Amino acid sequence: MLLDGPLRVWLHFTLLRPKSLKKTVLQHTTRPDCDNLGKAIADALKGIIYRDDALIVDKRVTKRYGEPPGVMVTIEELSQADVPA
Repeated sequence: MLLDGPLRVWLHFTLLRPKSLKKTVLQHTTRPDCDNLGKAIADALKGIIYRDDALIVDKRVTKRYGEPPGVMVTIEELSQADVPA
């Protein structure tokens, strides 16, 4: 059964550090950007986890360098009282 109410989605991307990048660079500030990463995952989960990505009322996307590469997805169903004003 697909989720069909307001949702909070947290996406945490871990990206491989290029070998040519200085060790002093701590944050991933190049492409792909957080908006595009978040949109890709939200679209991919439509029809699999939730009815429509329009149900997402609160979304947080982070990206950093690290290993192993991947994405951690947390989806929380919200009650109407939990929906941000």
